[in-house]
Amino acid sequence: MSLGAVSWIGYPLSLVLIWQLVLLLALYIAQARSFVVPAPPGNVGAIYNRLLTDRRSDRHAASSFRLSSPYRRRTLPSPPIMEQQATSSDDTENVDWSPLDPESLVSAPCLIEQELCEPSGDADKPRIAKDFAYANAVLDAWKQDEQEATTLWDTKIRPIVYMDEEETPLYGRIVVKNKEMSPDKKRPGILLFHTGAGPHDIFLYWKAAALVNSLADDDNDDNVVVLIADILSDDTGWAWDDDRTKYTRSRDQVLHVEEASDSAGTLSWSRPLLAKRIKSAINTMMEEEDVDPSRIAAIGWCLGGHSILELARISVNDDDISIRAMVTFHGVFDGVPKMEPFDDSDGAGALPDLSRCELLICNGVEDPFVKAEDMENALRIFQKLRIPVSLLQLRDARHGFSNPAQDFNTNSKAFGYHQESANKSWRQGIALLRRRLFQ
Repeated sequence: MSLGAVSWIGYPLSLVLIWQLVLLLALYIAQARSFVVPAPPGNVGAIYNRLLTDRRSDRHAASSFRLSSPYRRRTLPSPPIMEQQATSSDDTENVDWSPLDPESLVSAPCLIEQELCEPSGDADKPRIAKDFAYANAVLDAWKQDEQEATTLWDTKIRPIVYMDEEETPLYGRIVVKNKEMSPDKKRPGILLFHTGAGPHDIFLYWKAAALVNSLADDDNDDNVVVLIADILSDDTGWAWDDDRTKYTRSRDQVLHVEEASDSAGTLSWSRPLLAKRIKSAINTMMEEEDVDPSRIAAIGWCLGGHSILELARISVNDDDISIRAMVTFHGVFDGVPKMEPFDDSDGAGALPDLSRCELLICNGVEDPFVKAEDMENALRIFQKLRIPVSLLQLRDARHGFSNPAQDFNTNSKAFGYHQESANKSWRQGIALLRRRLFQ
């Protein structure tokens, strides 16, 4: 065959190769802009159709993989848009709801420090963890809880700003299960009182999600509304700051004790600012349209022990407050006047009967922040208020035993995670809430 014949044959082959390159370029443009490129006739068109089908299948598979990735952000479905209808307050609240799960809080493990642990100065995105180790430990435990659950966890959260009597803004979070509820169905409300880390704590987010999913009953349509209460007026998560000056000042103001005695010399005490902030949290909870005001419970961790003690005290004189159950985990009760052992054998000076409420105290035996005399004094106060108390003493458990992030606390002599104690106390707490709120 002559050289000219080879060139004559190679020329159309070159055109075919050029046409295939053009098709590949058109394929990528079609994928990017989502329009259909017409396929040419013949065998080249068949090749093009096969390539396009394969690429679309690959892209769908990649999309499915990303959605199942443990750190993929998820969004709630948008509510339907109603034409020519004014936006109500309920519609505004719906816009504020966000999914609450590990995947929605952080987009990738390498971004935990940046997205969760850095001071932001932004109330819309507060700091919620001390550092990478703290956040990662909680996220891992949270994901394990979700994997071991018998039902799918599906939770949503929204911010809520409410005021105390002095018009101080308080920055809480409402957490519920993401499911349609009967409009005439009223649900119990549970208040969560935070630790010294403040209300913006990934640990509390996890526990709030665990509560609404553990207590939900698909058969009976049971569910709860959780309010993570704020007693510090912490808008941006500044309670995490290494400089503890602002936190210490706020904490001392909230826990300030005022003592008084009547003409008979009977000693009384109160924490006025803490009481105001607790009442504002209760009122905020009871104003939620889905909440049954006669079925309210409260849980306190660490610093939240003070809130539980004060909540019990103010419940005596306020008939509008109906607390069914209270639970503390490594709660502290120091700083209040010592009470004498209570003896009401003759019925003299009896206080209102609060036996409609029941309290579970989960305490680590090795907790250096809960002294024996403080615990005894707290038990006397609860006894005087006629609140049935169960004390769960957990061996080998230190302060913060329910939080896996405490394994990374530099003060390992005082703090530490104790899985057995954490699981045992949580099971008993859930059992108490079920009994008092749903039976």
